[in-house]
Amino acid sequence: MKHSAISTGESQREQARDSLFMGAKITIGSSPVAVSTVIRNLSTGGAMIDCPTGLKKDDHIVTHLRTLGEVPGKVAWVHDGRAGVTFDFRIDPDDVRTSIKRPGTTQTIIKQGSFTPLAKGSVVEVSVPGLGQLRGTVEWIEDKRLSLTFERSLFHHN
Repeated sequence: MKHSAISTGESQREQARDSLFMGAKITIGSSPVAVSTVIRNLSTGGAMIDCPTGLKKDDHIVTHLRTLGEVPGKVAWVHDGRAGVTFDFRIDPDDVRTSIKRPGTTQTIIKQGSFTPLAKGSVVEVSVPGLGQLRGTVEWIEDKRLSLTFERSLFHHN
């Protein structure tokens, strides 16, 4: 995936926005703690989120997007419990929505003959083609799906 820097003269309003309701986590400034939020709309250059307590204009944040990893940015505005985030580089909103648009389309990344049933909070190691061995924690389990939070960023700036 290719990313490009956002021109400072380009208006966020000129970019097409996808409306959605998706849970995400953000890290504010240098805080080691990620807080939960909801993404209300998403564009190539930013997002509108539900505003966590204490978030203010010009805060530097990292938005943790489930399929892209960590996306750094800055808070452009805060109003009525919502906040606008401008990403430091362009993303493809379709890449973020992939797991929402096509539930059930998965790739097996763990191959074992037998394993201990997983529970929320379990620490696991998985082998991901192109990324190698990754260690992570189970965040949630639903039917035959689960969410992992990895100990290291899967996103690398080019």
